[in-house]
Amino acid sequence: SIVDAPKIRWPNNARVAVWVIPNVEQYRIEIGNPLPDIRNHSRKDYGNRVGIWRLMEVMEKHKMRGTVAFNGQVGLWYPRIMKAMADLKWELMGHGMTNSQPLSGMNKETERATILATRKVIEDHGLKMKGWLGPGLTETFNTLDLLKEAGVEYVCDWVNDDLPYRFNNGLYSIPYSLELNDMPLFNVASISITDFERRIREIG
Repeated sequence: SIVDAPKIRWPNNARVAVWVIPNVEQYRIEIGNPLPDIRNHSRKDYGNRVGIWRLMEVMEKHKMRGTVAFNGQVGLWYPRIMKAMADLKWELMGHGMTNSQPLSGMNKETERATILATRKVIEDHGLKMKGWLGPGLTETFNTLDLLKEAGVEYVCDWVNDDLPYRFNNGLYSIPYSLELNDMPLFNVASISITDFERRIREIG
């Protein structure tokens, strides 16, 4: 319980820790669709063509490093994005190979192969996969142990606390805020940009 959690002291006695997580994702237009869904796929592809560059510009201006929820196939097909993230010294957190394939429903060997393939792409770019956020925050009953086996140190799927805590197998849980995630807020137009800004400030 949070009332028994040890007190966390942030660097420089900061009152709040802010974690900026750009989701740099890749969607396979042919997976899960009997016909190409151009309208929705285009909206997702916009992020890699336009959105990520605007985020990089703003974050660099304010000297903020990103921890990227990273689909491994971005590293295979978007070399320009990979170079820019490396130049900015952003951390790459494993996020599966593609957001079109959640971990749920995978058998143990397929899931292990997915985690290791994602790790390999990150390592091939000279980085270490320290963290993990499942595609769609999905897991199986094998996920946490497979992540530990792969050398992962923290996982963000468990949004059940305000503070980091440790699992029995040694992995740390670092909460990822669903309340500020773009998918539930903007896919169904449930909140204005002004209200989104206010929510960020209030939750922070």
